[in-house]
Amino acid sequence: KVSVLIALIDIVLAIKSFQKNETTGKFLGYTCIGAAVVDISYLISILYDNYLWMSIMSSIYFVSIDLMLICLFIFTVYFTKSRFTKKGRTVLNLAMVYALFEVVVFAMNPFCEIAVHYVPRDTIIAKYSYQMKPLYWMHLIFTYMLVVIVLVLLIRKMCSIPREYKAQYCYVIIGILAIVCVNAVFLFWPNVHT
Repeated sequence: KVSVLIALIDIVLAIKSFQKNETTGKFLGYTCIGAAVVDISYLISILYDNYLWMSIMSSIYFVSIDLMLICLFIFTVYFTKSRFTKKGRTVLNLAMVYALFEVVVFAMNPFCEIAVHYVPRDTIIAKYSYQMKPLYWMHLIFTYMLVVIVLVLLIRKMCSIPREYKAQYCYVIIGILAIVCVNAVFLFWPNVHT
């Protein structure tokens, strides 16, 4: 229920962002739509008992994370700097090429498991644990690098603005760090996902 509510909030935020009819709002809208797809695909993947459908929804989840983070990166650049530098455009182009590679990898994964294999476990939800392969580790490195870039941009902006505006940046940074920590606990803490 919480995931569905969060996805609905993401969709409402996306609609409001698109209504602003500006580049920054557009990419915030895409980020929110990506977040909604991430929420729903993850929810379905942990509730599904059918191996193939769980694997397909997991692949959608992984690809949606990539696309959401790229949109978040673009939004953050426009929000904090209002334009891309040459270096920023290079990073964006590399990220988009790698994300397309991951679309192919995760489209194939449910049928030949080149990135991640799933092992059944005896739980009420999340009935499978991840057995990560090198391509999945590359996915993790890619997503965490995007998160670090976004955080660096936000922290740099926070350090250059008047004190009365710093709190809103601080809340966003703490929120992103909290999500990353929860994800890391799920992936790496013993007995949480295995």
